[in-house]
Amino acid sequence: MRDPIRALLGGLAAVSLPLAGACAHEAGGDHDPEHAPIADWHLQPDYQLPGNAATDWPRHPTPSAPRRVLDSAPARLSFLGARETGRISGALDARQLPEGPFTLELWMLDHVNTDVGALAGVFSGEGLRKAHWALGRHGDALVFGALEEDGRAITLDLAKADLEAWKRRWIQLVGSWDGEMLRLYHNGRLVAARAPDTWPELPADAQFELVSFTSREPYMALENLVQGVRLYDHALAGDEVAGLFAERTGAADAGHVHPGLFHFTAGPYLNTPGPNSINLVVETDRPSRMTLRFGRDTPLSEALESPELRRRHEFSLSGLAGDTPYFYEVTAREAGGEDISSGLLTFQTAVEGDAPFRFAIIGDTEARPFVNHQVSLGVWDARPHFALVLGDLTDGGYQERRFEWTHEYFTGIGQLAARVPFMATPGNGDADLHWFRHYHAQPGEENFYSWRYGNAEFFVLDSNLGDREREEPGFRARQRKWLEAALAASEATWKIAVHHHPVYTSDENDYGDSWREAGRATGDRRVRDDFMDLYDRHNVDLVLYGHMHIYERSHPMREDAVDVLGGTVYIGAGGGGGNLEDFTPTRQAYSAASHRGYHFGLFDVSGDTITYQLRDTEGRLRDGFTLVKQGEGAGVLIEQAVSESR
Repeated sequence: MRDPIRALLGGLAAVSLPLAGACAHEAGGDHDPEHAPIADWHLQPDYQLPGNAATDWPRHPTPSAPRRVLDSAPARLSFLGARETGRISGALDARQLPEGPFTLELWMLDHVNTDVGALAGVFSGEGLRKAHWALGRHGDALVFGALEEDGRAITLDLAKADLEAWKRRWIQLVGSWDGEMLRLYHNGRLVAARAPDTWPELPADAQFELVSFTSREPYMALENLVQGVRLYDHALAGDEVAGLFAERTGAADAGHVHPGLFHFTAGPYLNTPGPNSINLVVETDRPSRMTLRFGRDTPLSEALESPELRRRHEFSLSGLAGDTPYFYEVTAREAGGEDISSGLLTFQTAVEGDAPFRFAIIGDTEARPFVNHQVSLGVWDARPHFALVLGDLTDGGYQERRFEWTHEYFTGIGQLAARVPFMATPGNGDADLHWFRHYHAQPGEENFYSWRYGNAEFFVLDSNLGDREREEPGFRARQRKWLEAALAASEATWKIAVHHHPVYTSDENDYGDSWREAGRATGDRRVRDDFMDLYDRHNVDLVLYGHMHIYERSHPMREDAVDVLGGTVYIGAGGGGGNLEDFTPTRQAYSAASHRGYHFGLFDVSGDTITYQLRDTEGRLRDGFTLVKQGEGAGVLIEQAVSESR
């Protein structure tokens, strides 16, 4: 692997880049020097926690400060009616641009439910608004060639390109010009061709620019959408384009976030903190040997070895001191002798007894690492002892979609989960359990477990009940029997159940169309049948779930009716990166508070009191309450904070 900076200078001669990190690299192995790209950029968001918590994990250099267009400022470029939101400017000037035939490739990850887009091409003039030629996409529209002022292509313009993304997420766009014919490829296949009447000559002030149009997605940046760019000074043949597509998809299938670079693809990912123990999972892009060094101070005094060459490594630390901060570092060495390091990180062991602790809840991280990073910043600012993920860690991260874990889940929450332990329950988006089990080191061999932290016991359940029963007849009865026994045996002050699917929800249409028909279901029927009576019988204090991409808290409930003197409080908090949903047109009797927007929750547990707050991604308080334990029953809700919610 060549040094990325050396590769940049070798590939682009004396290119001067005004934005640090827009660099060439070997994305897919060695190129034939005569046919190598003149520019090859790998774009990935570099999400960091603030201040001293930031880490310098191995990665290809990426634009760390692309030029942004503020909402209050006039946007410079319009593309199919959308205004520009971000730009990487001046990557190549007229001296480095091809004067004749060329090929431009864009590799894009589009996993949102709004129209977003990007353009790459040659611009000039005041504000670099005049586009001489460009390749791009917005929504389902594709353009390639010379552009008009409104962003439409004079030469190739597919306004309604009904073309399927690879595995529903990835798009490769390739535009080539051989001096006579323009050709447009989508995911390795030719979809349009045309001989233009004329072709523009490039002025002396021409520059190669990357521009994004993502205003409908809060926090989304150019590098979330465009993850690879290559420019060649010759026209690639169709089989060469197909070869590039195979290379790109192969890297995504393997979970390689920074192709060609030895790097961490998952973790360090902390799980299952105990008073004297903790687990963590780490994965690299290729087989490696790992060493975990740790201690209560630096230099680190203890070490665990994982000497077998493999991608995934799991460490279980034991014999630790309770309620104690630790430092740790993971180093990996691949077969060729190259080393990488996580840098110095931290974790804290669990409290015991009635000692106070704080935990966070995050639901339905799913699709938007840029939202999940924003959630992570808020959670980190609160410094919880651990975080619960309420299912749907991915939108559809089944065995054939490893990239939803490596490119999305860990990209968004990885920095946080290296310092704050995560505990998770599977959702329907993780229902095949393949990568869910691969990336977690949680208690037991089942999909359900209980776990004690301080004076609370958490009962984590698998609510994918239809799937499980089909795959494993008798699963529902077995899980219910286990839950009943575990609740009966629990001596914890607080009993908290965690699963993915809702018991109560005012979502507008997942359980019946509330805008057109009466009699919608209150929540997931199987979950209600299997769990609700046990929650009542054993005085469960809190039930936490996701699935609906909204926030809703119930009144205290018992036997499906409001019971303010000791009912169970149900909280649906699906405020991670999934597609936001909405509420029924009328309020439901069980609903105490609700909010539509991205969010996370924080619980402070102190003896016989739990204090709760819901925060949005800007840190604003959206809901809150206090529970006080009085006797043997469920906690009594005695106070509600002023809410800015619905």
